[in-house]
Amino acid sequence: MTQDVSQELVGLQQRQITGTLVVQGQGQQWWLYLFMGRLLYATGGAHRVRRWYRVTKAHCPQFQPDWNALGNATPWEYHSLVYGTANGRLTPSQAKAVILASVLEVLFALVGRANLTLTLQAGQGLGTQIALLQVERVLQEVAQLQQQWHATGMDQFPNPIPGLSPDFAPVLKQADKISEQPGGVPWVALCNGQNTLWDIMSQTRKSLQATVQPLVGWAQQGWLEWQTLPDLASPVAETGPVPPPTPPFPHSQTHQPLVACLDDSPVMLKILETSLVRAGYRVMTVAQPMIQMGQLLEAKPDVILMDWVMPDVNGYELCGLLRKTSVFKDQ
Repeated sequence: MTQDVSQELVGLQQRQITGTLVVQGQGQQWWLYLFMGRLLYATGGAHRVRRWYRVTKAHCPQFQPDWNALGNATPWEYHSLVYGTANGRLTPSQAKAVILASVLEVLFALVGRANLTLTLQAGQGLGTQIALLQVERVLQEVAQLQQQWHATGMDQFPNPIPGLSPDFAPVLKQADKISEQPGGVPWVALCNGQNTLWDIMSQTRKSLQATVQPLVGWAQQGWLEWQTLPDLASPVAETGPVPPPTPPFPHSQTHQPLVACLDDSPVMLKILETSLVRAGYRVMTVAQPMIQMGQLLEAKPDVILMDWVMPDVNGYELCGLLRKTSVFKDQ
């Protein structure tokens, strides 16, 4: 049975579902990961690896993931961001930008698409939350991108190319007739059949409409052709949904109560840790609770001390999220 992706996501957010929404259609597969109804990440499709390299180059060009540390973790893209933020190789804001860009591209391909089959794997989400994206806000941005695409008229030619999308690569057949560079963009160099429209959009840092618009006239005059590109080779081998190893918290003297201290201030965390350890408690410090949520749930602390005002989430919202998990719902 075919289903509408946007309606399904809105429904999952209303029900605060944690899990993986698997989407299949026309020989392709996508994975949309959720936590309490919010989007954590999305991947898959024809250019999964190409997309990854493109968005990371755009938002964190210096980022070099430690692929050996991931093992067979899946999705490898997301877990590389988890490890990257944990070891300081990229900032949380950079990781969030990569996630949002990836989610927007995936949903651009899925929203409004027919003949899709959706399967929910409830309870099989990701253990660590870097960003919790509001479904409605993301869908609004996707709608804006799709409006830009339709506004160019690229998909309304007399003889439209079936399935034409920003995943296609333009090739200028009559490069000698392009005497100018509209918008200061080296179109001849970019439209060489090796860059998709998404690639060109990323390199020129222009909107989708501004990227596509100059190509419309050339396509109408027969100066431009389109071709599909294969995906790039994956940097890791995925064998299944195996989560990455989580650095363990100290478990010496396990008879002592474990206190989790949540605060964005390193100074305050150090003060709390010193005081509690002297009092005989085991302590785990959490500076980024939304990123370290999986570790927090795994540790199952006896007591949680948290700051009320933090950058990504306030104490009230965090308490609500914790209460809705199976670990803390009865505590």
